[in-house]
Amino acid sequence: MPTPDRHPLGPDWGTEASSCASCAWSHLAGPGPKVWRCQASGGQRIDPRDRGCVVWEGELDCLACAACCGPAFDAVEVSPRDPVRKLHPDLIVTIEGRHQVPRTPSNHCSMLG
Repeated sequence: MPTPDRHPLGPDWGTEASSCASCAWSHLAGPGPKVWRCQASGGQRIDPRDRGCVVWEGELDCLACAACCGPAFDAVEVSPRDPVRKLHPDLIVTIEGRHQVPRTPSNHCSMLG
């Protein structure tokens, strides 16, 4: 049960300037009619007008991080239903039945940069 001192999903509140709508973890998803959901909470419904929680993250900047695209990972996998497969099929390779963004010879994501 939500309390005034905690976010409706349970974690502590984030900063006053944050909101669920501006969080990188929030997105519109189904099943059925699309509603706002929080990926960090396992897909629970959220109110985008709520102040963000302590898990709040701003817009992702891949060039500033590169954690999933760098050499620490062997593959950047793409789900079979990911829109990028339809929009840019030339950017995806299939290896052993798994859809991936190709890697460079130095083992970085070919889309980084």
